[in-house]
Amino acid sequence: VFYTGLSIRLSFATFQPRFQAPFSTSTAHAIATKFSQGMGCVMKLSSSQSSSDTYFDVQNFSQYPDEKEKLFMRAYYLQLADIEYFSGTQTYSMNKWLSALKFLSRL
Repeated sequence: VFYTGLSIRLSFATFQPRFQAPFSTSTAHAIATKFSQGMGCVMKLSSSQSSSDTYFDVQNFSQYPDEKEKLFMRAYYLQLADIEYFSGTQTYSMNKWLSALKFLSRL
């Protein structure tokens, strides 16, 4: 499971978006939450079983090893497992909605 925190909110047209540019993730939810700055979103991404996406583990090279950073150059098979949005001090998880929509899309 990988997390990425963004200071903006995003919407997606698919449960398996294609990331065609380098992007940073962390295996630590708290780190991604920090990067969202409490106003964007945190995406929880999981690998599909047939995934050929690879990442570079930069934790040992980073000035901030506690970030547990994993760098993807591109990713085509990561699936959205959850998106958390923030509003003030409230956190809203889209997990149950994503699960329901994934179920319906399989019918």
